[in-house]
Amino acid sequence: PPGGDDPCSATPWGPTDIQNFMGYSGDACWTEFSTQQSGRMYCWITQELLGWVQLEFSADQDTAKNALPATFSYDTPLNATGWTWYFGDGDSATTEAPSHVYGPGLYDVTLRAIFPSGTIERTKQNFITVWADTFTTTPLDMIPSSSAIVDIYGVNAVPLTEFVLPITMTNVTSKFFLDSISFVGTRADYFESKTVVFDNRFAGQIAYRLRADNGGGAPPLPPGSGLMARVYIRSKFNAVPGDTTFINSATLSSWSLESTSLATSFAPEFTPATVHIVSACDCPYQADFDANALLDAIDLNSLIDVLFFSGGNPQDPACPTTRGDFNNDGTPDAIDLNGLIDHLFFSGPGPVDPCSP
Repeated sequence: PPGGDDPCSATPWGPTDIQNFMGYSGDACWTEFSTQQSGRMYCWITQELLGWVQLEFSADQDTAKNALPATFSYDTPLNATGWTWYFGDGDSATTEAPSHVYGPGLYDVTLRAIFPSGTIERTKQNFITVWADTFTTTPLDMIPSSSAIVDIYGVNAVPLTEFVLPITMTNVTSKFFLDSISFVGTRADYFESKTVVFDNRFAGQIAYRLRADNGGGAPPLPPGSGLMARVYIRSKFNAVPGDTTFINSATLSSWSLESTSLATSFAPEFTPATVHIVSACDCPYQADFDANALLDAIDLNSLIDVLFFSGGNPQDPACPTTRGDFNNDGTPDAIDLNGLIDHLFFSGPGPVDPCSP
């Protein structure tokens, strides 16, 4: 009957509209349809297309350091009538081409587009990467003919699947020697693959490539901060106070400092360490771990932590590498631990004076 709405397209039927018409002369059969016929065909076509249409969207940039201003756009053969963008950081927008500023992190982005015949939703995982990753070291002093550990701490704002860590050391031919790098007790300790990809330690150069998952299913390193590596070095017997070496990161062969997230790779910042040679007389309290001029149980616990549990460097900023060296031989070890226990609990002799002739 005339009047009412088409049940498919909701197009009003006029009281005198022809409900079913098709001309048969010339091209009329291809171009002349009633309002209801056109509405039903449009409805059917768009409903069928909706299941096949791919909703595509993009951003003018998707990777940046520290902060990322992004402008989004979408592409689809159908005309949307509404949009809801979910930026992955808790914010959203309902404009067609929104802009949004991201802080450090890894973000999924979702677009929900509304069409006359339904809704299409598309999510792109790990679409936006904003990194603010760093590797930092701290300066330290050491005496001639001794060993030291340079701790490298890392901060990562996005999950990491792998990283390349090249290390260089200056002044190695005459005064210093680069022993090794260890990842035991660090945030990367669980990584399944730790491969030396470049090794010229006699020139003070070594590079590692570490992968979290090397077939065993280990997860990426989550965002966070903490100890990432420990560089073991030695000063030679002919080093004298005033000599220095720099622990840095530089490209070795084709290996550069690089971190890889779930979406992209980037070059984090590296803060080098300066290591100074000082006189043993600049470290008058060799066994005094916390440098408070008092030997006590705190120093004993600290030495045990370093020797057996990969504890950090002692707290004294002047001579951290020789703290705990009870017998003043340049290296804290089990002999120093026995000497300290003997002194504290069995009235044994005190630590060797580093300034004695």
